[in-house]
Amino acid sequence: MKQVFLLVCSCALLGCTSSVKNNTEINSDDFLLTGHIEGYKPAAEPLIGKIYYEELFTGKPLVKVTEVASGGYFQASIPLGHSQEMNLNVGSRYYTLYALPKGKLHLTLNPDYPDSCEYKGDGADISKELNFYYGFRRTHYSNDFSGMQSDMERLSPNDFKVKREKVLAERLRTIDSLQTARNLSQDIADLIRYHEQLYNGHILLSFADFRRHLGRAKPDNQILQQPTPPDYYTFLQDMPFEKKDAVSLSQYRDMIGSIRLHHRSWTQETRLKTPL
Repeated sequence: MKQVFLLVCSCALLGCTSSVKNNTEINSDDFLLTGHIEGYKPAAEPLIGKIYYEELFTGKPLVKVTEVASGGYFQASIPLGHSQEMNLNVGSRYYTLYALPKGKLHLTLNPDYPDSCEYKGDGADISKELNFYYGFRRTHYSNDFSGMQSDMERLSPNDFKVKREKVLAERLRTIDSLQTARNLSQDIADLIRYHEQLYNGHILLSFADFRRHLGRAKPDNQILQQPTPPDYYTFLQDMPFEKKDAVSLSQYRDMIGSIRLHHRSWTQETRLKTPL
């Protein structure tokens, strides 16, 4: 079940109190998210929190709506079948959460320190480290898609694959360093590694898909006219699909979506080339 939080408000958020107004029923079997915005000052219009999520395999969109109370408190009850990474969006900022079935997680956000988030409860340590790592990535890594068209026009598929192998290896070494520096447990460090492996797989499938479309637009480019060789896809053997913890990551669902899209596009293209 893919979870994405969008809180429509202009400042930091969250917390739980008996005075919270919301239309989300609290079920003891659900994951319960609560939180508090320190120093929250309500506006004339009540702030509305919207929680968007999807079923894992069907992609069916679901939404819950809740109102932030005047004291800056918020709560949401979410049914979960397995652990789930979520994103909490507050204005232009977002925070990562790690939700556990029947778990309770509380957040404290401070408008004076908008990038900080204090986690307490079930999954707090994982939430904290995932949130830190994604912030680290945004600061230290460039957008991997930004130079992809240039790579398509000058690199063969396997040359691009080699390039990505080097990028992945460097990022995994960085995770090793962070594990030592932040004293991360093996489970948390592995979860972050799964993120990078799945994300790299998503990049590689996207490259194969995009270059086919670009090749049709630029028929004179000989690199683009090279077919993607079967051995390009051996990277799929290295994906942590069998790791049960990897299912909790949004990158797992992104990778599954990439595989579906790639298969559908490839199948349609093959049918077009096959005479009746």
